[in-house]
Amino acid sequence: MEQDKFAHHVPIKLRILSGNLRGQTISVSNPKFRLGAADDCDLRFEEDHEVEPHHAELVEENCEIYLRRASPEARLAVNQQEIDEIILRDRDLISLGFSGPRIRLRLPPDKFLHCKPIMEICRDCIDIVKLADAPVYRKAGMVMSREYSPVPPV
Repeated sequence: MEQDKFAHHVPIKLRILSGNLRGQTISVSNPKFRLGAADDCDLRFEEDHEVEPHHAELVEENCEIYLRRASPEARLAVNQQEIDEIILRDRDLISLGFSGPRIRLRLPPDKFLHCKPIMEICRDCIDIVKLADAPVYRKAGMVMSREYSPVPPV
């Protein structure tokens, strides 16, 4: 039996802090969620002139929640930093436009217990390379081939 590739999807919450939907909390239950003013968006801000028809999308990939700009004209920021794409964390503040809607992302405390987030994997690889007692050219190969255990010998 083929396993559903989204079987482990973790619902996230979006708290709308400003805009025409202010005060609402939205549960995101599918792995791709579109934000904008268009009729086919999952979260519609139809009365805000700063929101593009297809402004941004939330996508769950590789055990991370990504926020991506969906239109080149869309102004998109997270924690007051303009972005094209970013991996979101609990309590991040999403801004659609300069003075458009503000949205607070909330993740459950046990987010993605079924997998290891890619950023954590990268940090582990960096630590493995730092601990390796081998020439630099061998270290990357050791990590990729699993020749090196991250636990140093006692």
